Amino acid sequence: MLIYKDFATGHELASDSFPKITVEMDGLLLKIGAKLITISDQQNFNTGANASAEGEDDDGPLDENARQVLDVAETLRLVEQSYDKKSYVAHMKEYMKSIKERLEKEKPERVEGFQKGAQEFVKKIVGNFSDWAFYHNKDYVEDGCDKLGMPIPVLWNDDGKSAEFYFWNDALVEEKV
Repeated sequence: MLIYKDFATGHELASDSFPKITVEMDGLLLKIGAKLITISDQQNFNTGANASAEGEDDDGPLDENARQVLDVAETLRLVEQSYDKKSYVAHMKEYMKSIKERLEKEKPERVEGFQKGAQEFVKKIVGNFSDWAFYHNKDYVEDGCDKLGMPIPVLWNDDGKSAEFYFWNDALVEEKV
């Protein structure tokens, strides 16, 4: 299995354990498909029970403490972070600068393609800012965001039950476990 970490913070962000993983925009982005799952604080072991026959909704919460989360966020310990457009753009300028500096040292042939693609993708996000959510690694948030970490843009699909997580491929460090 592969784990992907943010080069700037060292925090785990992604893994290859999900079935819907693609590389987008000429290697710029790693996209992982996610779906809503229900998490319950109480374990329900009614094996053989037929929820619909008992008048319960199959898609409804299991109990009053149940919550719906994206599987990718839950598995990878990602938490939603609020950004307004101005703070997101400011964060991304600094983060993109750090990726560019890394590429100039490690993969100079990627710099031009990265800059062009990153600018295009950030413009896409800013152009429809209200359609996007943003996530960070939980440890990054709990550490007080003291380093410049990757904001992970997430776009919900039209079905309202699934979403796509986008990771900056050039900012990921691959680790085999």
